[in-house]
Amino acid sequence: MNFWFVCLIALTGLQGEARSTERLETCYSIAIQADAHGYDPVMLVSLAYVESRFASRAVSNMGAQGPMQVMPRYFCPDGQLEGCDLIAAGMKAYGLYRRHGDPREVLCHYAAGKVCNDRSRLYAERVITKARRIRRAYARLENMLGPLDVF
Repeated sequence: MNFWFVCLIALTGLQGEARSTERLETCYSIAIQADAHGYDPVMLVSLAYVESRFASRAVSNMGAQGPMQVMPRYFCPDGQLEGCDLIAAGMKAYGLYRRHGDPREVLCHYAAGKVCNDRSRLYAERVITKARRIRRAYARLENMLGPLDVF
């Protein structure tokens, strides 16, 4: 799978600053790290899209940081933001919740922590829907252009 095309598809529809080269590169880094960990790159790209639209400096009102919106105190070395690779921290967080097996449960716990709730279940559906849309668009591109891995 060509991760540049995955990211271009993911960014389609975003306007202005949200379509920056920095966000494309952040998306690509997420896909590469997901693949290196044996995780589904499209799912992790979708997660980051829903979390922050790939904004590397995103901060939530709860203190979650980076494109994958992780809590540094739990997933960064020594619980510190300084020097923390927030994409690697996101992979660590996702890996922790993979024990739940079903992708919906994994995503639900990624959003909520220990106990899923209605809001985190809705979040999981949003990520899965985004992943489905990316896969469909990727398949349409391959039908038109042939295998995208050669680009």
